[in-house]
Amino acid sequence: HACQCCVSSSSSSSSSLLLHLRFLVVAFRLTWSVVSLSLAVGLLFERNNAMLANVAYLLLLLLLLLLLLLLLLYFFIFGFWWLPFG
Repeated sequence: HACQCCVSSSSSSSSSLLLHLRFLVVAFRLTWSVVSLSLAVGLLFERNNAMLANVAYLLLLLLLLLLLLLLLLYFFIFGFWWLPFG
């Protein structure tokens, strides 16, 4: 019975690890889409209005900082000390 318990706990930890990885992939995809969209908007505005382009780039920077903070908070809450590296 002890063996069964051990196996079940290890499988649950691997599934949660997969969940964490999936979350990271989604977060990075969202970040990439936001970055590309903001760059496209910034380039569009740069032709017509330099000030609007600056505003777009500022928003992009703020969004990136927010996403970084969210990722850090996520890791702080769930902890990356139990994540197996290497």
